[in-house]
Amino acid sequence: MEDLAFNNSEGLRGAEIWSSNVMASARGLAKFGAYMANKGTAFGETIMCEDQWYKFHGNRNEKYDYGIGALTVFTDGGVGYEQETGYYGWSGYGGSSF
Repeated sequence: MEDLAFNNSEGLRGAEIWSSNVMASARGLAKFGAYMANKGTAFGETIMCEDQWYKFHGNRNEKYDYGIGALTVFTDGGVGYEQETGYYGWSGYGGSSF
């Protein structure tokens, strides 16, 4: 249980660690995914207007990441883009993908 305590510590929750520390329920992630898949509107609510959704996914930037030793592509909104598949999203350190 010591590892779980660290994962829930204020220090880790406040840190921004790429691809390794999302704090959300499965239901919350599914709801967020529904908004993103529907250009910001789902369940009769809009959290992001369609124009902003396109800006969020636009302007892909290619940069070499020396930490992982590979070329990465992210949009202005911080969404990862995989050129081979056309996939937009976030890929996790342990192999997860959202």
